[in-house]
Amino acid sequence: MIGASLYREFKDESSHGDSNTIFNGSREQWDSIPATYVSNATTFFFRYGLFGKKFKDTFGHVGGAMLGGLLGLNKPETHGVPYSLTEEFVNVYRMHSLLPDNLLLIDTAAAPGPNKTPPLIEEVHMVDVVGLRGEKTLFNIGFTKQMVSMGHQASGALKLFNYPMFLKDLIAQNTDGKDRPDHVDLTALEDLTDDVEAINALRDVYGDDVEEFDLL
Repeated sequence: MIGASLYREFKDESSHGDSNTIFNGSREQWDSIPATYVSNATTFFFRYGLFGKKFKDTFGHVGGAMLGGLLGLNKPETHGVPYSLTEEFVNVYRMHSLLPDNLLLIDTAAAPGPNKTPPLIEEVHMVDVVGLRGEKTLFNIGFTKQMVSMGHQASGALKLFNYPMFLKDLIAQNTDGKDRPDHVDLTALEDLTDDVEAINALRDVYGDDVEEFDLL
């Protein structure tokens, strides 16, 4: 009953097909639903939940995310886990190889050329667009030119040994925003930690070459 009611309500809302059609879950009905329709239906469910739009418009948000939708919750449902990224996620999704060494700025005011790309006006080294100096550089470039330029520029190849050169000698910054020019050279595993068990485990995997630590 709820499924049929939501199906009719969503079809009324999105103006797709006959609103009197009852969704019975048959294979033929599933196969006839286009991908965009499924995407819109998912968004509809996230917004209004099982109670649907008419109920929510009349009575407001009632129940949890399943019944009343994700919008309008008194507080987010994190299931006891704070907003964070796991160590495994950070280790696996290392996308540094996608970063270029230079940002190719294009003239957003000029007409596109034969390849539909506006003309190149300047190459900016990535070192100049990070940190404190980068804030000033990006401010002078402007948001529109940044976004359009990055949209036209191809990313690097995600493969082994393709690491941006500017990241290899990037000057770190302290928490107060000041540059920290004194590099911390990691020459041995003992420079990383005093935990003997951790050192032995790292040595079993990487040997004594600290350069092997980087996953890419």
